[in-house]
Amino acid sequence: MPKTLKPVGDRVLLKIKLVEKKNADGQKFTDLDREAKVLESNNKDIKKGATVYYNPRGCIQIETMKGKGFVVLIIDAQDVYGLWS
Repeated sequence: MPKTLKPVGDRVLLKIKLVEKKNADGQKFTDLDREAKVLESNNKDIKKGATVYYNPRGCIQIETMKGKGFVVLIIDAQDVYGLWS
């Protein structure tokens, strides 16, 4: 039986791309993109499939798919700052 993860309370499950950036010294590093796709949501204003801007502080990493270029995070709905419409 496959397992599915559902957020509990007023939380949102996000899929976030990993992006390559450079620091001031020119060294490359991997960071999280600031746009994310909503996989699941318990908030009436944030719908599944929406693209959102979020605050990465205070989130919990659920799954890392570095080989596929993304991570899955769960965050409080209040940490979603904007929705693309």
